Amino acid sequence: MKASVVLSLVLASPIMGSVMKRDDVIANCGEPADHSDNQLLRSEYSYPIGLLLGAAGGDAVYFEPGPSNCKNVACNPGKDGANAGVTVCSDDTSEIPIGKQEMGWFAQRIFEQCKIRTPDGVDYLQKGQVFNPDAKWNVILSDLGPDAQCP
Repeated sequence: MKASVVLSLVLASPIMGSVMKRDDVIANCGEPADHSDNQLLRSEYSYPIGLLLGAAGGDAVYFEPGPSNCKNVACNPGKDGANAGVTVCSDDTSEIPIGKQEMGWFAQRIFEQCKIRTPDGVDYLQKGQVFNPDAKWNVILSDLGPDAQCP
C-alpha cells in the first residue's frame, strides 16, 4: 500500500517579504490585450520557464524605474517565427532587481492555469499575465514574435 503525501510548494522571498502559496496567485489568462493572441504548444514555454527556474539563486535582472518598464527575460524561438517568451514588467518608481527564480515561479503559475486542451489531447497555452501581490511587477507569457530581442 502506498502512502499518499501532499506537498505544498511555497516561495519565501526577501523581495516579497512573505511566504506565498501556489494557490495564492491567480493568472489572468488571455491578458494583456496588447500581446499576441497566438496559442503556442504548451511545451514551447517549458524551455524559457526552465531557464529562469534553473538560474542560480542570486541571478537577477535589474529594472530601471517604471512604470511599465518591460523586458523579455527568456524565450524559445520556434518554428514559423513563433517565439514563446517570458516578459517581466516593473511598475516600481525605483530601480529594482528581480530574481530569475521568482520570475520563473510566477511564469509557472501562468503555465499551470492557462492551458487549453484540444479535443485530440494536444495542450496549448493561452497568453497570460500574473501580478506579484507584494511588489510592483508582473510576468507575461506570450508569443513574442519573430523580431523579439531575448537574452
